[in-house]
Amino acid sequence: MKKSAVYLIAIVLIGIAVSSSVSDTTCTVYAKAKQSATLMKRYKKLVKKCKNIYRYDGTQYEMNRDAYNQYSTWDKELNFVYSKICKSLSASRKKKLKKSQISWIEKKEKAAKASAAQWKGGSAEPMIYYLSLASSTQKRVRWLIQNYT
Repeated sequence: MKKSAVYLIAIVLIGIAVSSSVSDTTCTVYAKAKQSATLMKRYKKLVKKCKNIYRYDGTQYEMNRDAYNQYSTWDKELNFVYSKICKSLSASRKKKLKKSQISWIEKKEKAAKASAAQWKGGSAEPMIYYLSLASSTQKRVRWLIQNYT
């Protein structure tokens, strides 16, 4: 074969490889954008649902229960979002996220205890504690969606 033919074949093969790589990247970007939109839609729907369900206008017992249930709802959503995100991360990014998540959980617990301490011994103490957890967890869900999808 002549040198020019070899060069031409090499250029065609490189073009095919680059085209395939660009196509894969485009698919990945599209998939991430779609996941982000889906998770954000879920998030917004859950915000509305919580506003409609948890009104905090009953007895203290009912408000304490609502605060716990609201926190539980956001905690489940956090676990759902976290698991979805982890599926698309490399091992090193997954390890980094896990470390960040553990640190965040410790801060969240500390902040909730500090908020509730002002109500120590009062009937509203559990409500304040769980409302703090729910608020922090809701913010973390949004942060994960915005920063990892």
